[in-house]
Amino acid sequence: MKLPLIVCRSKSGGAHIFLFTSDYVSAKLMRDKLVQIKAVLGYGGSEVFPKQTELKSKDDTGNFLNLPYFNYKNSVRYAFKKMVKLLHWMIFLIYIQDTIWILTCYRN
Repeated sequence: MKLPLIVCRSKSGGAHIFLFTSDYVSAKLMRDKLVQIKAVLGYGGSEVFPKQTELKSKDDTGNFLNLPYFNYKNSVRYAFKKMVKLLHWMIFLIYIQDTIWILTCYRN
């Protein structure tokens, strides 16, 4: 199964799986796709972000997630590609661009 996902080490040592898009995607569509993907992968009980599909008010920001490479010089949150650690954040950005192109095949 070829899915356009990027696996990153979380701050606690677990994993976060990211799905990047080249265009705006509604929170509902993103959440629905991620819920489907986590079930297919066998992680039905895992958290999915965004947690909500709409904001409660114009001042609401929704939930936050620690992104990979935050404080990159000292970060323990990095991406994997085929179980090889991607050490440099610039390689991660290139990898995102490659993955976004694949994602366009799955949009509809």
